[in-house]
Amino acid sequence: MRSQWVDEFVGRLGDEFFADADAIARAVRDGSSVNIFHNPTSIKVDLFLAGDSVLERCQLARRSRVRLRAGDIYVHSAEDILLQKLMWYRLGGEVSDRQWRDILGIIAVQGDRLDRTFLQSTSRATGLDALLKRALNDAGA
Repeated sequence: MRSQWVDEFVGRLGDEFFADADAIARAVRDGSSVNIFHNPTSIKVDLFLAGDSVLERCQLARRSRVRLRAGDIYVHSAEDILLQKLMWYRLGGEVSDRQWRDILGIIAVQGDRLDRTFLQSTSRATGLDALLKRALNDAGA
C-alpha cells in the first residue's frame, strides 16, 4: 500500500514529470532508488532514499535546497555524489566500468572546484580513502 506522502509527492510534480507512484512506493519499502522523468526535456532524475550510514547522514547535512514550481527539492554536492559513487563501486566489488567512468567524469568536470579537504576527511571516515586516491590519480587530478 502506498503511503500518503508518495501520492502527495507525485501529485506535486504535476504534468511536468512522469513519476510511477507504485515504483516510488517500492523504493521506499526496499530502501532503493527510483527514476522520474522531466517530460519537456526527457531528462531522467534519479531519486535515492537515504539510510543511516555515516556517508548518508553527512550527505543529508550538506544538501542544498533548490526551489522548483512543484516545491523545494534537495540536491547533493559533487563531492557527496563522488563519495557515493565510490561506495557503490566498492559495494559492487570494484568492477563496474560504468561507476568508475562516472567517478572519473565527476573529477574531470569539477576539477579544482572539488573540496579536497572534505573529500579526504570523509573518505577516511568511510574507509574510501585508498579508492579516492586511486580515482584522483587515474583522473590526473
